[in-house]
Amino acid sequence: MKSGRVKTVPATAQIHDLTERLLLAGGWGEGRRADMLHLACAMISGADALVTWDKSDLANDDARRVFKAVADKRRLKLPRVGTPIEVRSWLGIA
Repeated sequence: MKSGRVKTVPATAQIHDLTERLLLAGGWGEGRRADMLHLACAMISGADALVTWDKSDLANDDARRVFKAVADKRRLKLPRVGTPIEVRSWLGIA
């Protein structure tokens, strides 16, 4: 994290387009739109991580593979997506 300041990310056409790409790539329906919108905002803003308790939709290896494929195709940085426990581990916090 570059600073401790909060960054507001406006929902631009680029974010909405990326949301659609994520939904299509994963074969997911409208029920996952909010999750993919959050991820698209994190990707476009260059976030380091997206923290979630949602292991069934976001913090699992199958979803992460889809996210990586979309990020690679778009040449975007993919934030690490994980639960608070996973993030704690990534940071080396016991």
